[in-house]
Amino acid sequence: MKNLCVLALSLALTGCYINTTGYETLSKEERQHILECGQSIGQLADDGNTYQINAQQLEDYLKQIDHAVVYNYIGFCRSEHCVVPRLAMEACRKKGCRLVVVANVYDRLSTTRGLAAPSLVINHRFYKTNNYQVLSRRFYDELTNTTEKERGYNPYLLFERGRYVKSYESIYDLPYLHLATSAHTSDAR
Repeated sequence: MKNLCVLALSLALTGCYINTTGYETLSKEERQHILECGQSIGQLADDGNTYQINAQQLEDYLKQIDHAVVYNYIGFCRSEHCVVPRLAMEACRKKGCRLVVVANVYDRLSTTRGLAAPSLVINHRFYKTNNYQVLSRRFYDELTNTTEKERGYNPYLLFERGRYVKSYESIYDLPYLHLATSAHTSDAR
């Protein structure tokens, strides 16, 4: 009976930890590099910091881009469809669209840096939750004006000039888009 109680407690504690954004586990030094986005996302640089954003900020940015894919990045995901951001960026370039990686947990944020684009994370304080599943749902429901179910729980969301088009289970399922000649899609950011 004692072993069963220890197992139940362990599972409960593990489940609570797994459902959080992980912000509370960051060191003081790591937290110094997590900043609230106080300007247009388009003005941010890949500067070693991660910027906390809300859906309206991202929507405003996406309106400037002809074809963009927002990657709902979960650093600890091990599914075959959860690829490292660098691979997703390569796939998007080949398909003719810009990748915007938005993490919803603070795990493995280093993989979102060094992509010639700002590192972004959903602002858990803005949405008043530290549960990454609730956080993600609120953010993407607002961004797309759809529900999680309507999006098929997929991590890759295609936008055209800020308008949500469709979600994809795999980055490799994206359609080939016209390679735009505008500055909005020709640069890496």
